[in-house]
This record gives sequence, C-alpha cells and structure tokens, in this order.
Amino acid sequence: MIELSLPPPYRAVSLDGGRSSAAEARAAAVAGEDEGVIFWVNRADRLDCALVLKPERPRRETLPVIYVAALAFADALGAFAPPPTPIGFGWPGAILIDGGRAGCLSLACAPSAPTAIPAWAVLGFDLALTAGGGEPGRAPTQTCLAEEGFESFSAAAQIEGFSRHFLAWLNRWGEDGLAPIAAEWSRRAFTPFAPTIVLPDGAATPLRLDEAGDLRVRQNGRERTLSLETALAGQAAHG
Repeated sequence: MIELSLPPPYRAVSLDGGRSSAAEARAAAVAGEDEGVIFWVNRADRLDCALVLKPERPRRETLPVIYVAALAFADALGAFAPPPTPIGFGWPGAILIDGGRAGCLSLACAPSAPTAIPAWAVLGFDLALTAGGGEPGRAPTQTCLAEEGFESFSAAAQIEGFSRHFLAWLNRWGEDGLAPIAAEWSRRAFTPFAPTIVLPDGAATPLRLDEAGDLRVRQNGRERTLSLETALAGQAAHG
C-alpha cells in the first residue's frame, strides 16, 4: 500500500480497483466523514480520486471552489509536464493538456437552499493516464498523459502536490475573494485552444466569469449568463 504524505487536515484512503472514489467519498460525507479525507484508486490507466469538504459558505458561494481546485490541480500537474506543454481548463471542470481534454473535475454538494450552508461537498478528479483501448491520437479532442510525454507522473505525488496547492489557493480565496481566482482560471481557460464552447442550442464564445462564478458568453450576437450550478449538475448527470 502506498502511503501519501499530506499536510493537515488531509488524510488518504486507498480503494481497491473497480471502486469509485467519488461514490465512496459521497457515501462517507453523508455518513458524517470529516473534511479533508481523500479517497483514491491506485490505477495504471486513470487518476481517480475524490476529496470530502465541509463548506463554511452558503451553497451558491461554495460552488466556485471548483475553480480553486482546478488551479491547484493544474499547478501540481505542471510539475510533471514537459515544457512548454500548456495545461488549461474548459468550463466548468475540464482539464486540457495542449488543447486536448485529458480529465475533469466535478463537484457535488449536499441538498440545500442556495443561501444555506451545505452539510458536505465532494470534489472529484478524473485524469486519463493512458489511451486505454484506443489508438493514440485517434480522437483529436481527447488526450492522456502518456501521449503528452508526462513520463515521470505519479498519482501519489499528484495528490500530494494538489493538497499543498489547494491549501494555498483556498487561503487566497479567503483573503482576496473570488476575483483573483476567476482571473487566473480565465487566463488559463480562455485561450486559442478553447475559442468556443458547445451548448445544446449551438456554439458560444466564452467572455468572463462573473462575481458569482457563472460564465458570461456571447451567442448569436448577444450576451447571456450560464449557471455554474446547472453546469455542475449536468456534469454529474452525465458522469
């Protein structure tokens, strides 16, 4: 069993292959598990882990933690990236490597009113390490660490790095608010690699994150706002 070196308040729970870290984390959170427990599956093909949180903000103000987590995850992943490989984001939780989707972050919260503090939240992380059964490069919008030359990658080291970067970004969020988080996330997301996003009613151009963490886009010559909560709910429904 691999022992992870994590800063307080984190601790790791290793799961057998075939189990879902997100499902285990949600069940544990519902049962009253403490904040900071990271469930992870030591797999050769994917990074599969999930983190239990105990929010201190109302539900609507808790949801932008997905951006905080994305920044921390990308910072940790950057330690393994061969230069000058860009690591970016797609809304609301995609992880992009050199423009291809390599993984995704998800967020689930306990049912609550928008102005109430959820009893728990679970951040999920999924990252493709190998191409699986497909041929490398066969899907141009998809990628994996093996295709991008992340030869020294270690799932354990990624989780350890994420936990440290996440604490730092959480402190930044607490001290300075969402604005600097949104600005840095946007800098890495709104790039030539992601000029548009595909919506059910057509493509739209992302413009900026607003003060609530929702996404402003331009579509058919008009601006509109896309709800972060709705996007996260749809992401959970589709896996």
